[in-house]
Amino acid sequence: MSSEITRITFPMESPDLWFDQLAKEGVGEKIGEKFVLNSLFGLGELEYFIFQDGFWAQQMDFNLKKPLRLSILEQKSNHLFNINFYLSNSQVSHQVGEKIFEFNFDSVSVILISSSAASFLEFPANDQIKLFQVGFTKEWLMDNVFGERSPELKSYFSKEEPIYFSEGMDFKFKYLIEELDIKTSSRLQLFSGCLQLLNHFFEKLELRDLKASKPTNVHPDDFDRLKKLQGKLDMDPLEDISVEEMADLVTMSLSKFKRLFNQVFGVTPHKYLFKNKMEVARQMLSEKKYSISETGYLIGYSNLSQFSKAFKGEFGVLPSEI
Repeated sequence: MSSEITRITFPMESPDLWFDQLAKEGVGEKIGEKFVLNSLFGLGELEYFIFQDGFWAQQMDFNLKKPLRLSILEQKSNHLFNINFYLSNSQVSHQVGEKIFEFNFDSVSVILISSSAASFLEFPANDQIKLFQVGFTKEWLMDNVFGERSPELKSYFSKEEPIYFSEGMDFKFKYLIEELDIKTSSRLQLFSGCLQLLNHFFEKLELRDLKASKPTNVHPDDFDRLKKLQGKLDMDPLEDISVEEMADLVTMSLSKFKRLFNQVFGVTPHKYLFKNKMEVARQMLSEKKYSISETGYLIGYSNLSQFSKAFKGEFGVLPSEI
């Protein structure tokens, strides 16, 4: 059965060098900023766009004739980082060290990985695979993302040890990613969207305990249950669910649930629900599909002044200023 799997090994590289590697493997043909799969391997293409020196986006959309295993070699330094957004319903396996992530659009589907981390990606055959990637160098990251805002994050990403973080595809990620397509989006739209994706990702990291990608004093089973719950909350941010119901879903006592949720995600369950709903409200208002009062009602506020006060407390502006 192993002979039926296509295997490719390579170090993490910028997209142009990655395309060169694929061409040497006989997978397809590099045409400028595109890579087209040959018909023996599958159907589809990859395409990248470089915004600035050290900052790019890449989009992959393909259907394979045989399963593919990509082995990404460990390097000595963290000179490159990729954030992958898995946009297919097909199951994609991504192993980093001893940890195996099972990705699809409806669960944990965002991962950041550094160039010093060895990892393995497995793509199934006969399924449409779509992946959007934002890549950047360490130099670009330090100059453009952290600044004075996040000294802890800046220090953490300065190290050369393997770095990886996973996230669920929450409402804001989905909203932003659905607006991006290298084939059809303007350069300005792509650039702005990718910056917003990065900002949201690092805002979520700021809430975490960076000493470990998985808290050392949280049992792995408890952690996995909490991550599944997070996926459920992010999939339907307007669902009416109580903290007690959440605790029941992860089979924990209420006190244990509150403590571990805060420890893993950096906020209380109530605050997590609140922030998700406020993000939905901001997107609704920006799309101009609903009035302010309608938006407030849809996210659970019957009183317009209370909604306006909560919204300003979260974003620093009134709903009318969006």
